[in-house]
Amino acid sequence: MRVFYILLLALLQTPLLFGQNKYWTMPYKYNSFINNSDISWACEMYNIHSFNRPFSIHKYLINSQKSGKIKSYHTVISKWIKGKIEDYYFEIDKKYHLISQEETYKDTTDEVKFHEIFYLEDHKLKSHIITAAPLLKVFTSTGIYLGNAITSFSSLNYYSKQKYNEKDSIIYLGNTYSILNFDSLESGLGLKKNYGMTLPLALWYDLSKGFNSVIDLKSNSTISPQNIMDFSAFDSTEHTRVIDSMPDFLSYKVPGPPAFSYFSDIGISQEWYYNKTKDVFFANISKVYLYIEYYDEKSFLYLNEKRFEINFK
Repeated sequence: MRVFYILLLALLQTPLLFGQNKYWTMPYKYNSFINNSDISWACEMYNIHSFNRPFSIHKYLINSQKSGKIKSYHTVISKWIKGKIEDYYFEIDKKYHLISQEETYKDTTDEVKFHEIFYLEDHKLKSHIITAAPLLKVFTSTGIYLGNAITSFSSLNYYSKQKYNEKDSIIYLGNTYSILNFDSLESGLGLKKNYGMTLPLALWYDLSKGFNSVIDLKSNSTISPQNIMDFSAFDSTEHTRVIDSMPDFLSYKVPGPPAFSYFSDIGISQEWYYNKTKDVFFANISKVYLYIEYYDEKSFLYLNEKRFEINFK
């Protein structure tokens, strides 16, 4: 029985393993909306969040799955082989829901794993929350802690433009801030990228065309669209050269490299909500932060600096 639970834990973590390779670029029903021509960039991932609110979404999902109030799902990794759009999630009966194994799974965390797609549509970064899964601590029958796992997903949402009405019960969960590295994201989890532009570069290019606004956090000043592509993240560099006809050196300054040459991470601020009526999650993104990585000649270290704040209009 102990071996069974260890193997089960490994299987339940399978989506995380597959999240590191190109299988995520296959078409499924939940990501088919990215074919919209207004979407220029898209990337999917699993993110883990906890919310410090009076309403515990973690406990609500567990209890609602146990009672059958909301549906539970497992994933089918291999269905893409059929070569057509398939359901990635399939519904399971609540009586097979393994949360009932109280001696093995302990409801002692407050973390929820979200399957999420970030996408750039009409020059704004948006988020589509596909499913959610409460994390549980896993123990053997002798009390040995094996790690955290999920037993099933819930809150399946195929529609990025889900409609809500005034009668729906909407719960505000709070704000999260995630720092993501776009290089690693797009190499394994990228879904769409126009003109080969990464997300920071696509956002930067949009700024040069007058979409949205950006603040240089170092000077606390707004950068005008016409200066975006040539804007340098550093002060001008002083150079010297010898003039044959002059005994002294001539000093002069030239602009530093453009800021987009140093883009590294992106910080995403999200306001989270749960629709109890429809059992779906959604999140609003009003701003993001671009980080730059550079070699600091004073400390002799490579620094990763939070430098630009982009606000979506």
